[in-house]
Formats: sequence, C-alpha cells, structure tokens
Amino acid sequence: MNRLAKLILGYLAISLVLIGLGFGWLYINSFQDLTLVAPAARTRYITLYYATEDGTGKAGRVDNVVINQPIRLKKGRYVAEYVQSGYKKVTRQIDLSDQPSQVSFTYDRTEAELQAILEANRSRIYQAIRTSYPDLLDQFNIAQEGVYDNGTWYGAVLRWRGDIHSDKRDSLRIVLHQQSGEWRIAAKPYLTISQTEYPGIPMAVLTAINVINARTSEPSQPSYGTTE
Repeated sequence: MNRLAKLILGYLAISLVLIGLGFGWLYINSFQDLTLVAPAARTRYITLYYATEDGTGKAGRVDNVVINQPIRLKKGRYVAEYVQSGYKKVTRQIDLSDQPSQVSFTYDRTEAELQAILEANRSRIYQAIRTSYPDLLDQFNIAQEGVYDNGTWYGAVLRWRGDIHSDKRDSLRIVLHQQSGEWRIAAKPYLTISQTEYPGIPMAVLTAINVINARTSEPSQPSYGTTE
C-alpha cells in the first residue's frame, strides 16, 4: 500500500471517528433532566405524559417516572398532571430544552370538598366561638363563612342582630385555626383583620375574609351541638 492510500485510509478513519463522536454528542445532547417535585404522600397522584405537537394535549404516558429525582428524557414537550380526589386538578405544560427543569404542584381542595369540611366541622367551630365569646352568636348572625387553606382555617362575617342604629351595628370578622384537631380563635372579632396584628394568618385567608360583604348572603343560625 503506497503512502497516498495510507493517508486516504487514515483520513477516512479519522473522519469516521469524528462523525461518530458528533452523532454521539448530538444524541447525548438530545436529552435533558426533568424533576417532578412533590411531598411523598402525593407522588402517586402525579402522571407524566408526552405532549401533542401544540404542547397542550397528551400523546401517551411516560413510563418509569420517579418523583423527586431527575429523570433523563428526550428534549421536547411534556404534560404533567396531579389528580387526586377532593383536590383541584393541576396541569403543568413542560418544554424541556437546554436547561434542566424542575416542576412543582399546588394542592388546593375543590370547593365541594371545602364545603364538606365546613359542614363536618361547623358545630365544633361554633362551640369554640361560644366558649371564647359566650354572647357573640346571640348578638350577631353569621352572614357568611368558609374554610380556607385546605380546610385548616375558618373565617366568618358576623352581622348585628339588633337595632341598626346601635353602636354595635357594624359587621365583625372572626378567624379560627384548627390545631391538633381542635378549633381555636386565631383573630378576635373585629371590623377587619390586620396582617400586622395577626402575622401568623396566611395572607390569602385574610384577603378572602376581609373582602366579604356581610350583606351579600343570608345569615345562618348557629347550632351548638358537637360533631363526632
């Protein structure tokens, strides 16, 4: 074999190696890490799907997904869903590209579930109010009420029962918090509940309670029994 042939073969060998390295790099670079983050108790309610071309639909389930650990996936579009009974469905559209991606979820109970929690706890809540303020629910109707933050906080607007010209005619707001299975007063009855005075109450709870108009709903009559 003459020198020219050897040079050609050497060049071809080097070219093939470079091409192989190039394809190898392209293949490796076509993957990226995705981490789906969730508390251990909620991981089984999360599913990852390949996305349709527009990135919004589901084109098939991704198998062998491990939550809270990086998953090596082909770059592209994915859809992650959190679906649990009693909680609002959460959908995350994911565009996995040049940087690792970390996706988390929110866990908010449905309105129906919150209402069920309120119904189940209403008697205990009223009893807690009466224990701290024995005459309050005799003087005020509960104009509007609700549970918040997945059912661990309760807020109500109280409407004066008596003479509208009384100096007590203004509506009051009250907040309770469930701790260790018991409802306790978290904010005493007042016209508005201040975050400065009660920094431990979540802002979303304060906002929801402070914007309630006491005249938008019919008052409820408290029941003072207990619920097992």
